[in-house]
Amino acid sequence: MNKLFFKSKNPVLITGCYRSGTEYFTLLLNNHPTLSASMYTTNFMRYYYKREKYMPLEKKYTSLIDDAYNTIKLRHGIEIEKEYIKTYIMSGPITFARIYDAIMSSIYLKDGKTRWAEKIQLVWRQIPEFLWDFHGSKVIVIIRDPRSVLASFKKHTYAPDPLYLGAIFNCFDLMSYALIYETMFPERFKVVKFEDLLENTEEVMTDVFDFLGLCHDHDITSTKGWKNTDGSPWVHNSSFTKEGEKYDKSKAFTRWKDYLEDWEISMCEEVAGEYMRLHGYDMTGEETPWRDKIDDPTVERYIDEWERGFGIEEFPTDPLDPKNWSENR
Repeated sequence: MNKLFFKSKNPVLITGCYRSGTEYFTLLLNNHPTLSASMYTTNFMRYYYKREKYMPLEKKYTSLIDDAYNTIKLRHGIEIEKEYIKTYIMSGPITFARIYDAIMSSIYLKDGKTRWAEKIQLVWRQIPEFLWDFHGSKVIVIIRDPRSVLASFKKHTYAPDPLYLGAIFNCFDLMSYALIYETMFPERFKVVKFEDLLENTEEVMTDVFDFLGLCHDHDITSTKGWKNTDGSPWVHNSSFTKEGEKYDKSKAFTRWKDYLEDWEISMCEEVAGEYMRLHGYDMTGEETPWRDKIDDPTVERYIDEWERGFGIEEFPTDPLDPKNWSENR
């Protein structure tokens, strides 16, 4: 890393709904010799970007950097060069983009890496701002069959029932925005389907590297040496595969058929069906009544929003609270 110059080359934002394969995709992306792809290191677009707490930024940027230092150290055991970053930011335009870039570059632009990417779940509504603020930046969204997302999150989450149903409305929102962004940003925005990624990993990743303007002559599909952000060895985080067992890709597409109840499948297909079809997912046609199953104010709010044409972009618990970090990954 060159001191006094943190600026990276064309950063990348990766986002999607939870339980959609974003982690697997990010680790595959990180195989590239010049790209450093991380997960949750800063969560900048959620924790800091244009939050009222840090406005006006010209007066409160040091507080943002201090907060980022404390959170990153607490969550990942990584200490950023906060005082140096403050000096660097003060030397030029004080913007959220420069702070984000400085933090990520200071951590990841080393050992031949010239470009960073960060995976942050549930920030697709901020994609236009990311693309506008970062010249040359690109965004990749991972989508997955909402029935698979629902089944996985139902088993995985610690949130009380029936808040797992929020997965349906998150998927609805993500898939609808993805279609808009494909038109708005045809050269800078890309959708990757998790099912395609599993079935044709090398082909999909080659296409992704082409999209990013990167070569693809490295071992694209290797899982050797994969680590979590804290440096610990990475293992799959499938909701249905026990620790130590090999992840069975073939079951990832249809496991929801055995795990979801008929009314959950019906609800998923009624709520998200239009966008599921547009993204190439087949429907079962299940029509079991589901509305009488709902007796929760939060899920009822989701339904009210959906009936007005809107989805959600939210976790069932507060992702800013450290006690919820592990459940929301």
